[in-house]
Amino acid sequence: MEKKAVSGIMLVLLFISMLTLAFNMTSVRAGKVFDDFNDNTINSNLWSAGQWGGPTVDEINQRLEIFFPWDSAGEGFGADYWSKCLLRGDFDIQVDFSLLDWPSVDQLGTGNGVRIGLGVGEGVVERASWGNLSADFPDYPREVYVFDSTTGGVEGITPTGDMSGKLRLVRSGDTLTGYYFSSGSWVTVASEYVTTEDVGFGINAWSHDHAFMDNDVLLAFDNFIVNSGRLIAWPPKEEWNPTSPEEARPQMRMIRIHGGDYYLEQGESFFLYYRWGFVPTNIAYDLANGQPETFFADLQDKTDSAYAYYSVTMNGEPLEPTYSFTGTCKWLRFENPPGSGHWVVVPRTVFHEYYIVFSNGLPPGEYTVLTHCRPANPQVYPEPFSFTTILHVEQ
Repeated sequence: MEKKAVSGIMLVLLFISMLTLAFNMTSVRAGKVFDDFNDNTINSNLWSAGQWGGPTVDEINQRLEIFFPWDSAGEGFGADYWSKCLLRGDFDIQVDFSLLDWPSVDQLGTGNGVRIGLGVGEGVVERASWGNLSADFPDYPREVYVFDSTTGGVEGITPTGDMSGKLRLVRSGDTLTGYYFSSGSWVTVASEYVTTEDVGFGINAWSHDHAFMDNDVLLAFDNFIVNSGRLIAWPPKEEWNPTSPEEARPQMRMIRIHGGDYYLEQGESFFLYYRWGFVPTNIAYDLANGQPETFFADLQDKTDSAYAYYSVTMNGEPLEPTYSFTGTCKWLRFENPPGSGHWVVVPRTVFHEYYIVFSNGLPPGEYTVLTHCRPANPQVYPEPFSFTTILHVEQ
């Protein structure tokens, strides 16, 4: 196993030899079909496929299908196609979707709990079916369009009955806007301020244990189009001098090591991502009505409350970060308490981000990654805890 120090994502060098020169610092003409999925085979020059916690992703029937078996499980689970190139500057992208087997609102008023989305680095426009009434946005309609960003949280909640349609994201300057298509026109869901840095993009579907209603769910994407924008290949390593977290994030598949199963191909480049942070206040604001409330009920003082410090091992061997950066977040959204369906936001959170890069991938085998968490404030998290992430590397 070759390991390179690294540090969610949410991606370094390596794919440049796989990308065609057409993507290297070139502009895209309006309406270019990036992928119509008609060949029923992943274009490995364009996409990395990911699946975790039970769902599967497959190019079949001349479209990209994602299937959630009823027993999908985990804190987060889903499947995606994520780009192997970046969008630079202003851009406009869109994709078609179809909800093929989509148990919607039942007699109890619950949806199926699955979200599907078109996403870039800091935001995603979604067609969602909110599930468990006690834990998954209980005071809102079940079938909706929404816009979710790291800066603004969930916004623009719009009820819908659409079983097929189109999703669109447009970045203009430092503003990202999400749209859905209705009656021949694009309808704005919401906008938020975002980075102007180069960003990856993708299409995905996901859910969580607290939301998923244990039904088989099948959906599809088709006709991914870049209406405008500049597609670029990953920068060569010798020219790569990161000066910010956005620039430093390796340009390859991201695996957040907070639990779950991930499947990779032999030699596939990827990086592990984790972070911890400080919240400078014990006051949060109710996402629905804006009213202040105590964030951590057991926290007696008003000093900095903290997540946990992390260390990481793989098959018992410690892993050190390749890169680490500190950043800030204007607002951070939390479910308080977890699983309650009650969402709050806290201001001015400081994050410490870590990247552990495997630029040459791993040999075939199974790798157990343990993320060890030592609480920084025992009033918030009394005991150490861990997450287990399994990497399945297939030949």
